[in-house]
Order: sequence, then C-alpha cells, then structure tokens
Amino acid sequence: MNVSEQIICCDWGTSNFRLYLVVRESGAILEEYADSDGIAKVNSTWQGNPTLEKVEFFRFFLQEKLEDISKNWKATLANLDVVLSGMASSSLGLIEVPYTSLPFNLNIPKLNVKYLKKTNAYRNDLYVFGGIKSNHDIIRGEEIQILGLNDSLSIKKYLCILPGTHSKHLFIDKEEVLSFNTFMTGEIFGLLKEKSILKNSLSNDREFSLQDKAYVDGIREGSEQNLLGSLFKVRANQILHNVDKIANESYLNGLVIGAELKAVMGYKGPIVLAGSGVFSSLYARALEILKPDFELIRIDDQDMRKAVPRGQLFLMNKLKVKK
Repeated sequence: MNVSEQIICCDWGTSNFRLYLVVRESGAILEEYADSDGIAKVNSTWQGNPTLEKVEFFRFFLQEKLEDISKNWKATLANLDVVLSGMASSSLGLIEVPYTSLPFNLNIPKLNVKYLKKTNAYRNDLYVFGGIKSNHDIIRGEEIQILGLNDSLSIKKYLCILPGTHSKHLFIDKEEVLSFNTFMTGEIFGLLKEKSILKNSLSNDREFSLQDKAYVDGIREGSEQNLLGSLFKVRANQILHNVDKIANESYLNGLVIGAELKAVMGYKGPIVLAGSGVFSSLYARALEILKPDFELIRIDDQDMRKAVPRGQLFLMNKLKVKK
C-alpha cells in the first residue's frame, strides 16, 4: 500500500496515549497501539528537565514513539500525516489550540487546527485539533468521538453520555451539539478510593468486582440524596454493619454514578451511551434502575474503538486542511 494512502490518528488524553494506523479512503484500522504516556505524564517529564522548548520536547517524544512503534508494526511511519486530538491541543500538551464555541455542527465541524510542518528532525506533518466550549464548560477529544459515531445513529435528537474519568453529557439536536456538561465522576471515585478516609473500607483488589445489590443501593442513594452527606456511609457501613469491602466499593461506585445521573432524571428523550467495557456496563445498569422506561442506545466496543479515527478522518476531509 502506498504511503499516501495511510494516515496516523492519535488520541492523546490526559492519562493515555493511543495511535491508529488507518487507511485514508476506507477508514480501516491496520494497526493500533496504546499505553499510559498521557499528556499529564509527558508534561511532567518536560517540566522536570525543560532542556527543549515544550513543542520541541513533545515533537521529539512523538517522533521517538513513532520510530519504536514502526518496528513492532513492521511498517514505515515516516512521512505519514499525523492527526492529533484530545489534550494534545491543551495548555499542557504539544501546542495550545483555541476552543470553538457552541453550537458545534456535526456536518460542517469548524474546529480550530494548527499545522506543524515536518522537518529533518521530525519526519511527520502534524495536524493538531482543538476542542469545543460553552459559556461554562470545555471539551477536548469527546467532540471527535461524537463526529465518528454520528453517522451510525439513525436518531437526530438525543443525549449522549460518555462515561469515564471526566464523564460528558452532550445534548445533540439536528446535527448540532447545543450544550454539554462535565462530571468528575471517575476522578472523584479514584481520589476517594486512594486518598480519603474511606480507602480503608474499600477493596484493594486490582480486579474489578461488583456486588449488584450494594451497587443498586448506592445508585438510589446517590440519585436521591446529597452526595456529601452520603459518602461517609461507606465507612459507617463497615463499622456498624460489618459490610465487606467489595460491597462497600460497589456502593461507592453507585453513589458517585447515581449522583452524576441525577442530572438526567428530567430528560425525556433517547440516551446514547457511548462507553466501553466496565464503564458501559455500570452506566447501563444505573440507567436501567433510574429510568426503566426510556430508550437506551448502547454503542458497542468496536464502534467506540473506531470513533476517534473516524472522527479525525471526517475532519480532515471536511476541513480540507492546507499545508
């Protein structure tokens, strides 16, 4: 296959780094790679020894990564265009790209982009896409996922939930993102589990385990009560009622997710759940408990896997970015 027929799609988040080698015309994923070299980690490394300007440091890191991966993939990655989204365009990332204000049209997406030309040292042209903003919130990365998923949905008005460390709720109508909200659900859970007094009441197992009754109890409590007043029940459960640590962790999971989903209780339309793995199952179960009569559309793991490269290719074609 000719080099010009391929493109590298990069989803560079706060905690994770993902690459996809993609066929331009079809969007087929030929190879993929993921690790934990997220923007926060790379930025911290640069701050600890800033011998290069930040953009040069990040380009050097990316170049080294591409050279290492090319050996594993047995593919030449030099001279391929690299499209980047997510936190790569943030103040912590490779180069800061301004946000685009709502509404965000999914048919004619007007995202800001910065082009970095290849050099003798850096052998790939880079296209770094910015995110979107409302008057009170910001997104970098999820807008690309929505672009990649939108064509596969037959409905045009829906609430899309993207669960994760910073869960996103996006309201979409007539091919436009009209509003969105961020919920720090996953991060709060992690802080409570690792740093708070509650950590001694929670499981230390690395393998995820769930006790459904405790999870459902947490969902109901979190959706009905004040979260700050409910959290200490995790410790009280253990001390007063000898609740085991796995059940307590399930309860805490339910509390924070239930508190998040309290925000959608008044919503009457279909909900698209765009998550994968454990997150998707947890949120689907919670929505089943809280909104048993609503229409839930779940995006499967394969479509979620393809969402970012699809969205990035769509952008490149629509914007016709010029070098």
